[in-house]
Amino acid sequence: MTIPRLPSRCIAYFLICAGVIFGFILLAVYPYHKSLANIDLEIDKINTRIQKQKLLSPLYKNLLQKARLRKPEGLPFPEEGKLARDETGKISSILQEIADKSNLKLQDIILDPDSVTGKSKHLGIDVVAEGGFFDFRDFLMRLAERPYLEHIEQIQIQTGKESSGLEFKLKIWLAQELKTGKK
Repeated sequence: MTIPRLPSRCIAYFLICAGVIFGFILLAVYPYHKSLANIDLEIDKINTRIQKQKLLSPLYKNLLQKARLRKPEGLPFPEEGKLARDETGKISSILQEIADKSNLKLQDIILDPDSVTGKSKHLGIDVVAEGGFFDFRDFLMRLAERPYLEHIEQIQIQTGKESSGLEFKLKIWLAQELKTGKK
């Protein structure tokens, strides 16, 4: 009994079909399978992160409750206000008075020219003073009592040039009323 031979045309059709099936698997199924494996890895990583978050969540909530900002006792927190436009010229004497009460020597007070015009809601002031560190602390505390103090942008401390004290440079911003249209 002999096995009949297949015609060469059938073998060619068979090889072409096998090649098409192999090409389809290689070009379509395999990349999707590989991307599914990558997605599974990402899902595992995310699930691990979720588990960590669940474990750390009570600790985070506890720390968040402890960190709620409460106003420290003994520090001045006045109601916010604005410096009247007619008092802008008096700010040098106000700062001088605060410095005198704090035993600091004011060397320079420079108003920001852009904020002196009526278009700005804030008044920028560069202050240079000299004295002791604890006197400077007292100066800052007295300055913080002013309702129109917006924020202190910069503080530089270096050894004094003229005396044995320290030199303090401040950039402060005060809230001021906008200039009205009255002439």
